[in-house]
Amino acid sequence: MEEGSERLKRESIGSRSMVAFKPCFISLIDEFDKPLLVYVSCQDEKEVNEILKYNVFSNMSLDYFDSPLFDWVSLESQPTVKLFFQLEGVAVFGMLIKPTGLKIVIGFPQESYDSEAHEQEIRDIFQR
Repeated sequence: MEEGSERLKRESIGSRSMVAFKPCFISLIDEFDKPLLVYVSCQDEKEVNEILKYNVFSNMSLDYFDSPLFDWVSLESQPTVKLFFQLEGVAVFGMLIKPTGLKIVIGFPQESYDSEAHEQEIRDIFQR
């Protein structure tokens, strides 16, 4: 079994299969692009290269927040979650909370974003 697939667990509920998503990393960045927190899950915490990779992904995401290609027009009550990039087995999503300027970046294993059906589940995680 691959390392990334360990993070993605499938559970059977009735007749449908449900995927339990566990993020690789979570980053909180303030309105001045200063990182407040870069959290790495316990599995990857001991691997220095993984920690550095997630820090780089967090820094790369700042370019996406500033890009004119991403229109951050959203309702304050329902912020928009966008897929930024998929790289090295990680799908990186971001959300901007306009009133405070807070940027939330979450990386999930690539397997968790294998279809549009999973995208809504990922968006729900941002709302928690």
